Amino acid sequence: MGVMNLKSSDLKSSEILRLSRTKKNLTLRQLGHLIGYNHSYISQIEKGMKIPSDQIARKMATILEIDFENLREILEDERYEEMTSKIKNRFGKTNSAT
Repeated sequence: MGVMNLKSSDLKSSEILRLSRTKKNLTLRQLGHLIGYNHSYISQIEKGMKIPSDQIARKMATILEIDFENLREILEDERYEEMTSKIKNRFGKTNSAT
C-alpha cells in the first residue's frame, strides 16, 4: 500500500488523520503509543482542538502512510486561519469611519 496523496482533498487535517487512523484499525491509544504522545492529545488533534507541530504530524503521517508534504500544507493553512482569527478577536474589526 502506497502513501495516500491529499492534494485533491477538501478535508481538514483533523479529519484526514482520524480517517487514516481508523482505516489502519488503530485506536487512539495505539497511535499515541507509536508516536510517543498521550491518546487524549491525539483525540484533541482529531477533534480539531489542537493543531499538531510538524514534528508530530510527520510521525503521524509516517505511521498512517499519508503524504507529509501535503498534510503540512493543509496544517499551514489551518495555522494561518487560527492566527488570523485570534488577531481579529483580539483587536476587533478595523474602524472604517475615521
